[in-house]
Amino acid sequence: GMLAAEEGTAEAAALAAATAAAAASNKQQQGAAGAAANGLLQTDQLAVGNKVEGYVRSVSGKGLFVVLDRRRDGRVKLSQLSDGFVEDPAAAFPVGSLVQGRITSVEHTKPPPAAAAAAAAAGFDDGLRVELSLRSGEGPGQLRSINDIREGELTS
Repeated sequence: GMLAAEEGTAEAAALAAATAAAAASNKQQQGAAGAAANGLLQTDQLAVGNKVEGYVRSVSGKGLFVVLDRRRDGRVKLSQLSDGFVEDPAAAFPVGSLVQGRITSVEHTKPPPAAAAAAAAAGFDDGLRVELSLRSGEGPGQLRSINDIREGELTS
């Protein structure tokens, strides 16, 4: 009986260590993604081409919204969900799942007066609308920079 109790304690200690390691790894990844200490992305991090990650907030027939930070979502159009065809976006990208994408556009928008008043009351409105792509950038129709081309690669 005593040996089983000791094994249980060792398992619990191993589980606690694994959980702590996963949390530390997660913190490092978040740090690498560049989130500020207050959980908000800085405006300069919202540049076209930057890689970001977030959790799926909602899915519709037009695409999905991804939570980028406490105050901002990014929109992913249906055509930008994947390199291939996605038959059922809600099944492929369940609400709450973590996704990684690339910023494809950042627009400064002027919100309607009611929304502007609500944002002002909340103390936040940078007027940015962020569009994302979850595509790899390797498929047809993807814009690539000269830095993406490797020596020996055939291009057209």
